Amino acid sequence: MRKQPLLATAVAILALVIAMTGTAIATVIVTSNDQIAPHTVAGVNAPAGDNQNLIPGSVGRSDLHGNAVTGAKVANDSITGADIDESSLQVASVIADPSGGVLAVDGLSVVTSTPYPLASATFTQRPGEIVEFVPQIETTLATPPNSKGTLCQVEIDLNVDGNRLAPVRSAGTTSDQLATTTVAEREDSVLPTSTASTTHTVTASALLANNELFTNACSTSSSIDAFELHVIGTR
Repeated sequence: MRKQPLLATAVAILALVIAMTGTAIATVIVTSNDQIAPHTVAGVNAPAGDNQNLIPGSVGRSDLHGNAVTGAKVANDSITGADIDESSLQVASVIADPSGGVLAVDGLSVVTSTPYPLASATFTQRPGEIVEFVPQIETTLATPPNSKGTLCQVEIDLNVDGNRLAPVRSAGTTSDQLATTTVAEREDSVLPTSTASTTHTVTASALLANNELFTNACSTSSSIDAFELHVIGTR
């Protein structure tokens, strides 16, 4: 008869311990970093079987360490114009297009330059702007009929404020059949930045490109068809 109260008491004590243990677990508050094991708190992409422990939208700017987000962690094509401070970017744009029209090249020589008028030959460099040049020349060329060992090729000599840029050469041909080609190339010359707006003037002249391995001559139908100097400003 005495064993029954003892058994009942033991069961009651066990139930109390279980209840107290459960309550203690439910009310634990994490107060230091070392109370959380590494790789245990999951975000929205929690592994299968784990809870998503982060409240959506709860992580803010103050929660991120400085420079914590790198380019590798930013989704491609995800940052739009509204998120970019344009003043921090270097933006390049075409600020001028001095251009020339048709010019017959019959009679040009490798010695004498022929003036090649350009429209819109003046442009303004803005403060803090670097200026580069991309010339483009379109030509229709052929050598004189039945001429062997002859090269037909023309070049445009450019000057900015009297300072010469590298010559711009067209494609060359050794054929007496007319062919039209376009050549564009980036100039090595640049205008450095200035503190104030500066106006510049471009002038041009044309002549035959000199190649000592050939006789330099073009047919009477050969011509410079068009020329453009793309003036690119970056700031």
